[in-house]
Amino acid sequence: MIDRIAAALHRPPCDVAEFIAAYLRTTYKIVGRRIILADMYSEAALNSAIEVYIAERVACPKCGSCDTRLHDDVVICPCGRKWRSSTGTSVTRRHVCDEMIGDDQSIPMTT
Repeated sequence: MIDRIAAALHRPPCDVAEFIAAYLRTTYKIVGRRIILADMYSEAALNSAIEVYIAERVACPKCGSCDTRLHDDVVICPCGRKWRSSTGTSVTRRHVCDEMIGDDQSIPMTT
């Protein structure tokens, strides 16, 4: 479930879902706590997308730690390193993330 992956990475579920869909070049929607992709993918393809997400948006480039936190659009690592996230935190992104609360809500397909 996308919420568990996002919680483990300390990231908003919509950010993880958006990256996975873009990496796989597909569209998605979030229904409750699940990401629904427009196409079928192997477990290996999904794992690869998550690994790239971690490498690009979670892991600290200084110490390699994945215990980083996202505050607004700045990623902070316990080692003291801070850097600007490549995801951005536009008003639209925050609004979509805020709307994901609740198991019965659905976010429309996006590209």
